[in-house]
Amino acid sequence: MFDFLKSPGKMEVVFEKMNFNPGEKIKGKVILEMNKSKDAKGLWIRFWGERQVKKPFVRRDPKTGQTIQTTTLTTENIYECKKDLDGMHMYSGNVEYEFEFDAPTSNASFSGEAGSIASAAINLAKTMGADIPAPPKWYVEADLDIPKGKDVYKKVQINIPGLMI
Repeated sequence: MFDFLKSPGKMEVVFEKMNFNPGEKIKGKVILEMNKSKDAKGLWIRFWGERQVKKPFVRRDPKTGQTIQTTTLTTENIYECKKDLDGMHMYSGNVEYEFEFDAPTSNASFSGEAGSIASAAINLAKTMGADIPAPPKWYVEADLDIPKGKDVYKKVQINIPGLMI
């Protein structure tokens, strides 16, 4: 009765490993298993990073007319790369697609002795009330774009420790 609500298949995104260093190759594959044949616009994969940031927010109290300044927590994208894995056609059966991205690099990421010094400086700044941004979260998602139907979709979080972009 509600066939349009059912997913026409399932998808997995698998990696050689889940922890990556800045600048390292992120390699994996998308495994697409279709329950029934479907026309799709295409299959794409996206790698991106996001972080939570505090932004100043000013509003006027409607009762007193006073200006109130607070902060609000928002999510901002800090990096994004998207690739097409396959184009428009009828998708059916089980298919695998390999992908590769380069993990970003940043002057703000340190390791070894420099990392220890940087961590100590950040911890000291936090104790003094400084607002240090949280480390970013990194994701890879794949999507089979099915017009007028439910997409086959998968999102996976990966780790890039030490990368603070």
